[in-house]
Amino acid sequence: MSARTDAGGEAGSREFECRRTAESAADAGGGGAADSATGSAAGPLACQLIARGVVKDGTTIAIEQGCEMGRPSLLRVYVQGDTVRLSGRCVNVAQGTLRVS
Repeated sequence: MSARTDAGGEAGSREFECRRTAESAADAGGGGAADSATGSAAGPLACQLIARGVVKDGTTIAIEQGCEMGRPSLLRVYVQGDTVRLSGRCVNVAQGTLRVS
């Protein structure tokens, strides 16, 4: 997975990269199918980058995942204050209904 700020060529733009090794995949039960993009992780990652002062509040962060598995994915996360907006294309792999009483 890699994350970069969309700073429009601004001198302060940064790029980060994390690679999952075969050992870490095995530790995480990596024998089954994996998501090529994980929105439930992208939002918290963006929030942590902002909370730790790595990027500024109000920044859009582009997160690329799935390249090594042959399913490249791009998610964009915009965070400003308590507002988190996640966007990207998706494929519906499951559908259901949740009823709360």
